Amino acid sequence: MIRVAPEASALSEADILTLPARQCGYAMRDDHGKDLLVLTVDGYLHSVDLADWEVRSSMPVMDPFECAAPSPVLRSVGGFVYLARPATDDLIEIDLDEGGITQTIALTATPERMTLFRHPAGLEDYGDH
Repeated sequence: MIRVAPEASALSEADILTLPARQCGYAMRDDHGKDLLVLTVDGYLHSVDLADWEVRSSMPVMDPFECAAPSPVLRSVGGFVYLARPATDDLIEIDLDEGGITQTIALTATPERMTLFRHPAGLEDYGDH
């Protein structure tokens, strides 16, 4: 992966980050915006610190796969990552703070896209709506 600084006149060695396998999905960790989450074809999810441009952590989240349609879909919201895995027709929830899969949901179809929303207040504040 290559980090590009718009104000820089050239790339340096420090701008190049080598991961153990080819990348196939990206998401920003939205709760603080300092980490880039990268899914690689060896089945690992990597958390990359954007300030230091270093891998903070890596964990296996699926079997190795080919990055071809249908490919996994990766999204992040509220300290969690959601990953739709076509090979197993499921959706997993990963707690980024605890570093593990917290939930697996069987799917009846393979999603091509995914959008997540986090409600800013608890639903109890909105009664029956």
